[in-house]
Amino acid sequence: MHGIESQQPNQNVVAVSDTQASYSSTHDASTIDGRMRITVVNGLLEPSSKCSRIITKKFKEKVDFEGYTWKTVTQPIRDFYFEEFRKHFIWDTSLEAQVKEAWVLKASQRYSDFLRDIRDATTKPEYLSEEYKHWKAVWNRPTFKKKQKR
Repeated sequence: MHGIESQQPNQNVVAVSDTQASYSSTHDASTIDGRMRITVVNGLLEPSSKCSRIITKKFKEKVDFEGYTWKTVTQPIRDFYFEEFRKHFIWDTSLEAQVKEAWVLKASQRYSDFLRDIRDATTKPEYLSEEYKHWKAVWNRPTFKKKQKR
């Protein structure tokens, strides 16, 4: 028997919510083959900051020329980002759909922050080449600026 099933009946057991249990298990979890165990808590990846760091790092490793917003990032590049994410983390296979959904949410948020940092930078980031010029041109269009103000 594993986990709770193996507990003796007279052991003290503290009741915790699903959120607390999931969050606690994430922080107590070990790594397997160098990959950290993650979970989904209330629709969000946990541990959030570690997931965010890896996601953002992958954006810098492979840049999509068309990716001047998250919506314009091509599916093959999104697939690359998720597969690279998978190389750093493990999760219960029963959570595959929830992890993917939570990853999409986290990746879209992190990509928006990633692009904001590029737009606000005074110099071109070293990991960008021709994308930088293309993105700047798109970002300077009146239609794009109008959408950003909403």
